[in-house]
Amino acid sequence: MRAIRWCVVWVVALLHAPLVGAQPWAEFRAEFIEQWFELNPVTAVAAGRHEFDGQLPDLSPSGLSAYADFFRRTRERAAAYRAQDASTADAYERDLLLWFCDRQLFWLERARWPQVNPEFYGGVFSPSAYVSRDYAARDVRMVAFTRWATAVPQALIQMRANLAAPLPKVYIERTIARFDGLASYLASDVPAIFDGAGTNAQRGAFEVANQRAIAAFEDAAAWLRAELPRGTDGYAMGRPLFDELLARSEALDLNTEQLADWNERDLTRNTQALHAACSRFAPGLSLTDCVARVDLDKPADGPVAAAAAQLDALEQFVRDRHVVSVPLPDRATVAEAPPYNRANSAYIERPGPYEPDGLPAVYYIAPPDPSWT
Repeated sequence: MRAIRWCVVWVVALLHAPLVGAQPWAEFRAEFIEQWFELNPVTAVAAGRHEFDGQLPDLSPSGLSAYADFFRRTRERAAAYRAQDASTADAYERDLLLWFCDRQLFWLERARWPQVNPEFYGGVFSPSAYVSRDYAARDVRMVAFTRWATAVPQALIQMRANLAAPLPKVYIERTIARFDGLASYLASDVPAIFDGAGTNAQRGAFEVANQRAIAAFEDAAAWLRAELPRGTDGYAMGRPLFDELLARSEALDLNTEQLADWNERDLTRNTQALHAACSRFAPGLSLTDCVARVDLDKPADGPVAAAAAQLDALEQFVRDRHVVSVPLPDRATVAEAPPYNRANSAYIERPGPYEPDGLPAVYYIAPPDPSWT
């Protein structure tokens, strides 16, 4: 579900022209979006539809089945539309929706992600919209966070019931880090964010819900740790399923062998470029020693400050080389990634298409794990 949160931007932000079908395409599109939001309110909140604040999807087997059925029905209905002009934006939008349905059904049913990978549920358990996006006053967002935290324990119970042990160790370890990070973030950071917000009753409800969510994340992490001893190394999909992933999830017209060949050729090209760069930067040194010398040049104020300072140079490069236009004056802010999402070394969270103008995107940078050498 985390993987589908941002696709709403593509579905709702295009220009439109008529398609021929049982109902006007604009009506079908609007109906799809509303039904999607009802089934996955986390996506709605990410898009800026805050009437869904605090709600979590039904993660029970029947809820997941309803989710898959929704995409099957949507795909069948969308495929029935025919374009009078194949170049219209609506025709492109229809094709995009067909791919999107294929992608969701692949991960839900063919890859069986809800049963084999606890990270499938990762996006459900992110409080980011409430704590880091100033779409409303703090008391409003605190109440929304309270509803979210109240729903967390039941959603975690549903997640655990769906997962079919033994699970791949790498999935277990990744999700333990997420849940440990969420527990520490809710305990250490979130109370300060909402300090002094709301009425006494609202603050009391927030504190109770937050503590219960912390306990639920700690319990889920402990459950996963107990699963580690019987965890497996069987994370590989196998070639037939990976070929299907390339076609249905990534819409690529190539197979595993072709992809491997592309990768090898690209690796050779990049290695040659690295040799050329090192011959100028550190003549006579091996690639290993050259890269080690570069690694000595650490940013004095850390990676977050360095990323913030880098934005000006990056934007100027894009403008000077006419890579793409930069139409908006908005600049992303830079922040340290929260502890529950530091496996992603650098990522951006953008305000959704329904948010008011002026909300900044946040570019998150994960600092090095202090436990690493």
